[in-house]
Amino acid sequence: MLNIPQEKLTAIKNFAHQYIFKLLCQQDIPFILAHLDPQLIGIGAAEHNYYDTPQAAKDFILSL
Repeated sequence: MLNIPQEKLTAIKNFAHQYIFKLLCQQDIPFILAHLDPQLIGIGAAEHNYYDTPQAAKDFILSL
């Protein structure tokens, strides 16, 4: 078990909730792209859920 302080765990949970809400409910693309590494390659649950550039990530988010 990791020894992570409770306030850090709370901050992580709060950010995860905010990120998922902004991704799936608000489709806040600037927020999402600001938190992705430009070198990130994303692979979702399906073959077509793939992105490797900020524009492809934007297109993927809009397709959700």
